[in-house]
Formats: sequence, structure tokens, C-alpha cells
Amino acid sequence: MIRSILMGAMLALAFFAHAGGQAGKWYLTQSGAAAGGFDVVAYHTQGRATRGDENFSHRWDDADWYFINAEHRDLFAADPERYAPQYGGHCANGLSDGHVVGADPRNWRIIDGKLYFFFSTWGRQQWATDVPNQQKLAGDLWLKTQQSTID
Repeated sequence: MIRSILMGAMLALAFFAHAGGQAGKWYLTQSGAAAGGFDVVAYHTQGRATRGDENFSHRWDDADWYFINAEHRDLFAADPERYAPQYGGHCANGLSDGHVVGADPRNWRIIDGKLYFFFSTWGRQQWATDVPNQQKLAGDLWLKTQQSTID
């Protein structure tokens, strides 16, 4: 049982490691979509993860963002910092644990109006306690990674 759980976790990690990558500061799908192609406005307005449509896309900060409709696209275009996920869409829990990993946009939380993605449900649950400390740890590592890509 534990062995099959570990194998499943390793396969999932391998999938996410190869499914997307780093381009600039965003964790992108192979096709260049930010947020795994999910509509980042929908998390805020509908309270759920909803796959966007490339027919309603917007290019911002070297990434393509997909939305479910023109209204969401226009809301994002007017204030992308409000809707874009924190830490470039990487796993917030991974960063607070000291490493940069991709995230699954279906595992998410909005904290103080900001969108956070997590690699797994377990990672999202880890952020249920001591959020200010976790935000500080994740933010410090994210800042270091962004400075090292600039240097």
C-alpha cells in the first residue's frame, strides 16, 4: 500500500516536472500557457478552478493566459497583478519547504485576495496553519530565485 502511494507520488512528480517548465518567472505548460491554462479570474469570481479557452487569451509578462470569456480576459488585462498566482504559479508549499516545484492549478487557495497554487492537496493543507510564516519563507526563496535569474 505505502509502496503504491510512493510510486504514484513519484509518477505525479515526474509528470509535472515534464508537463511544464520555467520561462521567465511563470510556471508554464509546454504550449506556453500560464496557470496550466486555467482561468485565474474564475478562482476569484466563481470560487473554482476552470479551464480557460485559448479563444479568450491575453499575453502578459511573457506568458499566455486563458479565460472562459471576454469579461474575465478584460478584467485580467486591466489588473493582472490582482489575479495572477503568487510565486509565478509554482507550488507555494514547496517554496516554503525550500524548493521550487511546479503546481497543479486544481490545488489552490485564495489568501487575503491572492491566488496560491500547490503541487498537491497535502501541500495545500499544509498552508492551513501558520500562513504568515509560510508566506515569508516562500516569498524569501522566490525572491532569491528571481534575483538569480536576473544576475
